[in-house]
Amino acid sequence: MSDPYGQPVQPSGPPTGQQPSGTPPYTYGYPPGYPPTYPPGGPYQRPTPDPSSSRSKAIWALVLAILPLCGVSWIVSLVLAIMVLSGPRDGQPRGRGMAWASIVIVVLWVIAAIVGVIVAIGFAVSNYSVERDADGQVTSRGDLFPEELRVGDCLDEDVPTPDETDWTETVVPCDDPHSGQIYLLVELDGSQYPSLATIRETADARCADGFESWVGVPVESSELTVSYLYPDEDNWGYDREIKCIAVPPTEATGTLEGSGR
Repeated sequence: MSDPYGQPVQPSGPPTGQQPSGTPPYTYGYPPGYPPTYPPGGPYQRPTPDPSSSRSKAIWALVLAILPLCGVSWIVSLVLAIMVLSGPRDGQPRGRGMAWASIVIVVLWVIAAIVGVIVAIGFAVSNYSVERDADGQVTSRGDLFPEELRVGDCLDEDVPTPDETDWTETVVPCDDPHSGQIYLLVELDGSQYPSLATIRETADARCADGFESWVGVPVESSELTVSYLYPDEDNWGYDREIKCIAVPPTEATGTLEGSGR
């Protein structure tokens, strides 16, 4: 070996035939097995994904996208579709078309769900938005909470016998067929919910007393019967009124106030 200027260079190892005391003999050159051998393509070649596995994920993504299982299937479908689309583009049948179809179907499902929620909210709002005229008379069909009912409201409810108020009561304009009309509101006293016997006793007395002045004839001489709605214990905190109702033998059209029936 020589340097660039032609001068001889001594090897860095010990002189030939001499070994340092207490050390094993030096070995020059590559150790066994070096350099390593690599497969074709280099040492960092990634294994090629199995096309059949990618296609199976695409099929599952499409199936789960079609089935609306409370939205959970949509999330799983999107994950599988993204896994397929993020795979290699090597021309193999990996189901990329099904993956894109899954995403489109999930998006359409989400849009349909949003539209459904909006329609449901709109229906609920319209159903609970009862319109009244300047005199307070109901002019559109709808549902009212018990505490929103007024004297003169006509009910499209089955009210032949006394009963607890429901969560809501359906009211209609009195010019429409209706099954009863509220003619008196009776406030119950006390901070504690009264017994059913007390409610019935109060309702029977007060509703009978107010019937003639509103209908025009005594209850004994009328073809109408008397019923009422009373608050239950669950809504006692905001509704403490008995609603006295004049009930015709068949559905009536028009107000029963002053009808003399």
